[in-house]
Amino acid sequence: NASVVDVYYNTDLLLAPSSEVRGVEHPGQPFPLVLSDLPPIPPAVFDNCTLSAPKVVIPVDGVGSIDAGCHGELEAKQGSTVTLTGGVYKFKQWDIKNKVNITATAPTTIYVRQNVRTQQDTNIQPASGNPDDLSFFVGADSGKRSTLGGFNLFVGTFVDTNDPELNIRKQIVIVGTVVAIKVKLRSVHEDRIPACG
Repeated sequence: NASVVDVYYNTDLLLAPSSEVRGVEHPGQPFPLVLSDLPPIPPAVFDNCTLSAPKVVIPVDGVGSIDAGCHGELEAKQGSTVTLTGGVYKFKQWDIKNKVNITATAPTTIYVRQNVRTQQDTNIQPASGNPDDLSFFVGADSGKRSTLGGFNLFVGTFVDTNDPELNIRKQIVIVGTVVAIKVKLRSVHEDRIPACG
């Protein structure tokens, strides 16, 4: 049941019977992509402040607000609600459990040194609904892959060009842009996603 808007590929596009391309097919692309074609990860992703900054934990069914600045790991436990007040954030990693809602109330840029892992039924979005108001840059410094798993909704830009493979799991709606060396989609619904990878 994968559904995409635009697809860029080299020679073959293999679609399952229940999959659809709702936009334009762009065959003949020069894959694999040359790394110089991908946007670089900003140096701020690797700021050493995240290695000694305290961990931020939002408890089960809890509510928390996080201001811009340098943080260690973000662990949002099941059912929690997280508000990002806007600005530039630096994290060591993100570990987001089931049924978490994360909202950025003002334009937000997030640098994550290691990886982003999310579980089922998680919403991550700017309050404005504009994907230009929320950007992630992931360094994959730990060697562990990022996984966007079972979101209801992701609105924003997700750049993960150091990671050998970004996993995007089932039943996700993405409004915005995903850029990675390789994107692995599993039963995914994508909305308005120019993907590079």
